[in-house]
Amino acid sequence: MNIKDIKNEIVKFGKTLAGLNFESDAIKLQEDEVKISDKAVGAKTEQVMTDGTLEPLADGKYDLDGFVFEVKDGVIATIEGQEETEEATVEAEMEEEKPVEEAPAEVTNEIAELKAEIESLKEVVKAITDAKDENAAIAEEMKSEFSKLNETLMQFAKIPAENTKTNNTPTNNKSKEDKFNKLAGMFAK
Repeated sequence: MNIKDIKNEIVKFGKTLAGLNFESDAIKLQEDEVKISDKAVGAKTEQVMTDGTLEPLADGKYDLDGFVFEVKDGVIATIEGQEETEEATVEAEMEEEKPVEEAPAEVTNEIAELKAEIESLKEVVKAITDAKDENAAIAEEMKSEFSKLNETLMQFAKIPAENTKTNNTPTNNKSKEDKFNKLAGMFAK
């Protein structure tokens, strides 16, 4: 703590002592000593320091030219002579812990049904995922088999035909024609 801070604390203490009213427990303040955002419960209160800086007003009861209020955590907690507002009453009631009520049986049953539906949907999604994985494996296996078949066909394509010379003699043509008719007869049956 430096000398300036000590001086500010002494000035603050002196003002506090000067503001004491022994008939009332409220500390008297002057307009230039305090800054209040609004004269209402919940309003921010700050003390103006000698160097002009603002600090939250300490907890306590204060009197600002007849406006008597109590500060807690830097905000106006209560105002003397002002009845507790409905809003403050509602806030106080909300702060109280209330026991949690159990849900009606209909809601509980509906929740159980929804949980069962969710579980069955999870099973369907798992089955679809498994089938997708299985189909991917089958597709990969078929791709491999087709690749092998393609390699075999390419090897056969490289083998030259033995009788590439054609014989156009009438007996040769007739035997081709006979073979064709015989083949056609087989399919006709």
